[in-house]
Amino acid sequence: MKAAKFIILLGMIFCLLKCEVDKSPLSFTYSWPKFIYISFDSQFRTTLNVMDLDGQNKHHLFDFDGPNYSYQISSDASRTVFEYNGDIHIMNTDGTGLLRLTNSDDFDDYPDFSPDGSKIVFQSLPSGFTTEFKVCVISIDGNQMKCLSDEDSYDIMPIFSPDGQDVTFLSLGEKWDLYSKNLVDLQQIRLTNNVPQESNYDYSPQGSKIVYDAVVDGKGNIFLLDIKQKSIRQLTNDLGHASNPKFSPDGSKIVFTVTIDGMRKIYIMNKDGKNKIYLRNNIPGNRGIDEFPQFSPDGKMILFQSAMDGHYDICRMDIDGKNQIRLTTSPNNEIKPVIQSSYY
Repeated sequence: MKAAKFIILLGMIFCLLKCEVDKSPLSFTYSWPKFIYISFDSQFRTTLNVMDLDGQNKHHLFDFDGPNYSYQISSDASRTVFEYNGDIHIMNTDGTGLLRLTNSDDFDDYPDFSPDGSKIVFQSLPSGFTTEFKVCVISIDGNQMKCLSDEDSYDIMPIFSPDGQDVTFLSLGEKWDLYSKNLVDLQQIRLTNNVPQESNYDYSPQGSKIVYDAVVDGKGNIFLLDIKQKSIRQLTNDLGHASNPKFSPDGSKIVFTVTIDGMRKIYIMNKDGKNKIYLRNNIPGNRGIDEFPQFSPDGKMILFQSAMDGHYDICRMDIDGKNQIRLTTSPNNEIKPVIQSSYY
């Protein structure tokens, strides 16, 4: 037994003396998340494009007949969905696999992916003279479609809840209110009750809260809805016209736009409305119009559009306002970036 242990020990010593050890530094490859955006020239020739958040791997996806602001990217950035000629289309973000999902006389737009990417929700305006808007869900292969709205409803701007079990939308009764409908039992819940018109809203990552903007006494402010507690809290009142709020991926921060004297500024605050900070754009050539901010999937950066040298470009910065970078520099207007919501 002692002899065996001695032989093993000699072997270990020999290996330490003779075996080569790789002392080269470890290398890591970071793959940047993707976003989509539109670009249009002076003749309003419009294209849908995709780009990495570092400004690389830009390529063209689709040509529109004119301005189009109705598109989304899947959470894993593998697909994009958009409206074209009143129908919903889907394609891969490598430019392949174009598929027309709806084909009717109705006007279908405002599509949104389910979190798992298997379904798309959209709003639909029936053909002919009507005051009705419907919310519908369709599978990404176009084979299964179901409308969620009741007859004579005016339901618009649908999005999926973070768990994909519900669809939330704006509905017009006496006033605009937020509603949620379960996709299994079709139970509908009214989330707000005769509050000012909500126009832009976003779920917290856990799905327990919704942040939205609404106009009160002619001024836009940001509000926070606690779904379980059925309570609403106003988060802004001392700034200009506040709009377009977005949650950070961890739910701790909210980024939004404030319009003051025609200028549009990006602010960030805690989810409780405290610690509001103006993220000043210091990129040369900016005209003081920054809008549509949204967090990167890791929550470390903010993507936004900015008026630069007489046209719009896509820019990014860290959440503290540092490391500001202009991602697009063409003479076209490049606007409305939409970044993937998850990153694996």
